[in-house]
Amino acid sequence: MTPHRAGFIRRFRLSWASPGIFAGSFALLILAGSLLLWLPVSVRGPGLPYLDALFQSTSAVCVTGLATVDIGTRLSLAGQWVILALIQIGGLGIMTYSLLLVTIVQRSGSPDQSEWLANVFTSDRRLPPRRMLRWIFIVTVVCEAVGAILLTFAFLREQQELSDAAFHGVFHSISAFCNAGFSSFSYSLLPFRDDLLVNGVVMVLIIAGGLGFIVTFELWRLVTGRRRWFKLLLQTKLVLFATLILILSGAVAIFVLEMYGVFQGFGLKSRVLASLFQSVTARTAGFNTVDIAALSNDTLMILIVLMFIGAAPGSCAGGVKVTTVGVLVLSVLARIHDRPKPEAWNRSVPGDTIARAAALFFGAMLLIAVGTLALQFTELAGVTVEASRAKFLPLLFEVTSAFGTVGLSTGITPTLTPAGKIVIIGIMFIGRVGPLTLAAMLIGKAAHRRAALMYPEEDLMIG
Repeated sequence: MTPHRAGFIRRFRLSWASPGIFAGSFALLILAGSLLLWLPVSVRGPGLPYLDALFQSTSAVCVTGLATVDIGTRLSLAGQWVILALIQIGGLGIMTYSLLLVTIVQRSGSPDQSEWLANVFTSDRRLPPRRMLRWIFIVTVVCEAVGAILLTFAFLREQQELSDAAFHGVFHSISAFCNAGFSSFSYSLLPFRDDLLVNGVVMVLIIAGGLGFIVTFELWRLVTGRRRWFKLLLQTKLVLFATLILILSGAVAIFVLEMYGVFQGFGLKSRVLASLFQSVTARTAGFNTVDIAALSNDTLMILIVLMFIGAAPGSCAGGVKVTTVGVLVLSVLARIHDRPKPEAWNRSVPGDTIARAAALFFGAMLLIAVGTLALQFTELAGVTVEASRAKFLPLLFEVTSAFGTVGLSTGITPTLTPAGKIVIIGIMFIGRVGPLTLAAMLIGKAAHRRAALMYPEEDLMIG
């Protein structure tokens, strides 16, 4: 092979490993899905407006779960299979594609792009991408298959036909593991509020899909005795600890706040199960066993916080991720105790990681603020001040749900104006692709050119 040809192939490989291609692949998948959902065969009754088809495709690919139409009644069986395929590809396909890119970049010898891909998709450099890819497929197939069988059995108890129960079981298993929150039932999981099997299986699938494949891999090694607790990665320990704290604290808060609200008249079992389920599903899944619109403002704020944080990096879930918030909390504690660096489990966090966490956190807050303001312009034009104030929290809830790729809603999604739907589509896309990925796509090589330029330091007053 001539040097010229070898250089061309190397540049071609590197161009496909760029953040722009990563975002572009999502956009192309969304466009293809929207065209499929727009076809008459995908809907029941009158044709689906293209904007609604685009919205549903974006929501499915971004594993969000927000819907402008009733998936269970408006889409045909073919349309529901399209949604299911988009969920599976969006939740896992892009991740496996990206892991393949890691292999390509590592072979091509590009330190900058290899570092970028490693930061986005794998925090453990010692874990070969091919081995991670194999683990992704194993975990996905096992979790979704077992979940589908158990949910099919649960739905059969509701006197459904075997074919219907099997379809609903497969649909909800894939949707739960990919943290999508789409339901093939018009009423989501409201009728199964007291069903221990349905609640338990769905919650386990949501948590398994939201832990991240690195964490599940290390947990498997821990369970099989090939790794001890003190040798686990800091990310694994932080993810497990933060996940447990968020789920339990969220469930307790919901239980207390809704004791005399939507839970009034419920038995103790129903209250505990509903509180735990909503705390888990707010971590970017989007199923519900209670009417979200009936929850108090206090509970909605708790859910907003959970949706904003999300689950773990390297998973099917969205949000700013538990590691981001964990690093910032550790940074605050380090300042309070006058430590040079944040510390946890006898490990310190590098300064670059803290900077990335801060950039992601405040970038996400800015996006949600701008998105909420945009929805106020599109949805509240001409309404009174009192009505505008009453709609503010539902709009904030909707935007946060879109950014965190959650899918929970107070019921305003089908009533959005065309401009409002476009706003939510954009937020879902950014929330899934990731602010840091978009930032890398926009600044590109300019950041490397400016990296060598250093200015004199000057202190500022803080607080």
